[in-house]
Order: sequence, then C-alpha cells, then structure tokens
Amino acid sequence: MSFLESLGLVKKGTFVKEEGNGERRNAEKTPPLFPLPTGNPLQNTFNAPVFATTAGTAKVDYLGHFKKLLKDENLPGPDYIEFSEGLEKMNNVPLTEQQKYENVFAVLSSMGLTVDKLTSSAVTYLQKIEAEEMTFGLEYKGKEKMDIIDVQGVIATIEKENEELNKKILANNQKINSSRINIQEAQQRLLIEKGAFEQAVNTMKQIINNHVHNIKSYLNVTTTKQ
Repeated sequence: MSFLESLGLVKKGTFVKEEGNGERRNAEKTPPLFPLPTGNPLQNTFNAPVFATTAGTAKVDYLGHFKKLLKDENLPGPDYIEFSEGLEKMNNVPLTEQQKYENVFAVLSSMGLTVDKLTSSAVTYLQKIEAEEMTFGLEYKGKEKMDIIDVQGVIATIEKENEELNKKILANNQKINSSRINIQEAQQRLLIEKGAFEQAVNTMKQIINNHVHNIKSYLNVTTTKQ
C-alpha cells in the first residue's frame, strides 16, 4: 500500500509499489519515565499538537501520522523518542529549558543513553521522515498528474474540439447563407425563364390558331360532297 493510500487520500490500487526485502523493526514499548503534567504542551516537543496552517484544514493529520510512524519505528532502548517524550512530560515543571534537558538526560543516561546515541538516533528518525517525504513527493506528483495535469489535458483537448466545432459551425452557417442567396437567385431566374417560356407558348399558339383561321377564311376550304 502506498503512502497516500495508507493515509486515505487515494483509493487502494492507485499506485503500485514494489515491496522491498527489509522489514520494520518491531517497536519496543518503553513505559512512561515521567509523570504527565496538565496544561498545554510545548510546541517544540515530539508530542506537540497540530496547528492550523494557511492552507486550511487538511484531510489527514500529518503530524499525527509522523508521530505514529516514529513510535512504530522506535528502536530498542532509550533514545531520542524517549528523550523527547521526557521533555514533553516536564512541560509545566518550573525549570529552565537547559535544566529540563539535563534532568531528562540524567534519568535516561542511567538506562544507558549517551549523547552520541541521542543525537544519532535523532538523525535516524529524521532520515525516516525524509524517506516519507520522498515517497510522498513521488506519489504526490503521480496524484497531481492524474487529478490535475491529465484533467487539464482533457480540458485543453475539449476546448480545441470546441474551437474546431465553432469554426465548422461558422463555415456551415456561411454555406447556409450562401445557399439561401443562391435559392433566391434561382427562384428569380426560374420565374423569368418560366414567364418567357409561357409567353412564347402563348405567342406560338396564337400564331398557329391565327394561321388556321386565315387558312379557312382565305382559302375557302370546303369538303367534297359525294
């Protein structure tokens, strides 16, 4: 399952990702080291709350996602995660920030934590975040292409088709107008031809009928009686 699929941002099967041979290390659950005080937590600690951004409310609590990721990836023994949680639980303790760091480290150092392990584990967890960032970036580009760029391409294609259709409609309208003009001209021409033809027919009929009349009148044609 891809990163975006696991967050519910895309349907399952949208991205196909090859599975690696490595497996995540099982998290070793470490019991709380410090009592949890009441009050608002510090913003710079591991368990800091999610704050609204200028982009609005996202569908996924990404900060919560990363917290869970790191806890699931928690390495054996005390390290950066336990240290960060210790700082969180000393939020309302009336000590300076340096004193809080020193006190939390003192407790965890008794369990084997060293400064080198603290900083190296922090780098390790940071690398896990960066790996998620890279995966998200790749899948984001795929999602962006599918949901935005490809759709923009469809829109551009349809707009081009509409443009061609509009040109075709304009050309067809011009043909229709031209044809209507031709019809009017043809009607006028045919009416003229019809009128001239009918006039010629009437003239020829009149001539022939006049000739027949004159023949009968002038030549005194009679039938022979038997």
